[in-house]
Amino acid sequence: MSGVERYLKRATRGLWGQQKREAVTELRGAIEDKMYRHRLCGLSEAEAEQAALRDLGSPAAIARELSMVHSGPQVMRTTLLLGVAGLLGFQALAQVNVVRAIPDPRWTVNCRFDDAYLASLPPDTAAATRTQLAQPGGRERLVAQCKADAAASIGNQLLRLADVWAAFRASGVTVQQFPGSAGLYNIAFTATDAPRLLDLSQSVQVVGGEKYVDTLSFMTLLADRTDVPLQITGTVNPTLTVGPASLRLGTGTAPVRASDVYAGALFRQFELQLGGELGFLLLDSSHLAKSSTFRAVLPEGTHVAVLDNEQFVCAACASGTPRHMVSVQVARDSRVATNVSQESGVPGGRPVMVGTLKEFKAVTAAGRRALLAYRLNSADLRHVLGDPLPATPLDFPTAAGGK
Repeated sequence: MSGVERYLKRATRGLWGQQKREAVTELRGAIEDKMYRHRLCGLSEAEAEQAALRDLGSPAAIARELSMVHSGPQVMRTTLLLGVAGLLGFQALAQVNVVRAIPDPRWTVNCRFDDAYLASLPPDTAAATRTQLAQPGGRERLVAQCKADAAASIGNQLLRLADVWAAFRASGVTVQQFPGSAGLYNIAFTATDAPRLLDLSQSVQVVGGEKYVDTLSFMTLLADRTDVPLQITGTVNPTLTVGPASLRLGTGTAPVRASDVYAGALFRQFELQLGGELGFLLLDSSHLAKSSTFRAVLPEGTHVAVLDNEQFVCAACASGTPRHMVSVQVARDSRVATNVSQESGVPGGRPVMVGTLKEFKAVTAAGRRALLAYRLNSADLRHVLGDPLPATPLDFPTAAGGK
């Protein structure tokens, strides 16, 4: 029995015959309409079903309403029936505010492969890059790959700030910009709520005359400076709930991934647990065939954070601070990808999956490569890290691309 059928069975419990059939028809239509609208916004079939059922609310509550409709006097039944139908119709047609996005232009600045960029690379890497640039079509291939890598990296998307504040204000949230400031805002979620200061002055970019904020910084500030519920639904163009406000992030032409949203919350929690600086990496579906994977018995589309202790020195950072890597992945066919793309020749030897943070730190201290995976909590982005997943062997693709 599907999730929709289970929902309909629970929501119409207590009704019989024609009354039950009419209620099922009405509810099914509301669910299908909401699923259709969620699919238009980029959700998968399973995600759209989950979002539609969540939007309609508790099936037990609907069952109570329908029971009242069909057990009261005729006049009351007519009035309540109109009320329930109106409620379902409103829920089915309700739209969240869409926040438009654009790619961050800073991510592709190095895709020019000019002399300044090449001079910043280690000598061996710079020499190899120059050799590729000199080959026929080499520059075009490098630029295309660079842009593809930038598009697959967490934090690439900028959110249109005017759309963000419009969504907040439409939900009754008070947003006031400090006069003369570039990015200081006071936000109050209710009439009696004390204003919260959001300082976006270091995060706001002006592109084409419009103000934008990067998703990573925006989510980090929301998690730090507010105490309202923060929730996310969906994988591509997800719905972000901030207290009473619902924001659909991204559009079909400029999509935003849930991974961008998770990253801001992850940064805070991993920083507290590990200390030091974190790097973030997202591998999209086009990379999965070349990456190692591990088995994870999770619902399709579940987001997972994979912590990797591979130490590296950031060539663009003057301090040369070593970092851990965190990739945000999506479970597909009970498997999760990693950012390890080869079985041998990786720093620290063949990587191993571990099941606890204590093991992860111990393996790191021993100079070995380790990965630790966490299921992510979409219902509470302030405590986004769930329990670590059990350790399972890594599977590497064969030369032919199979397992």
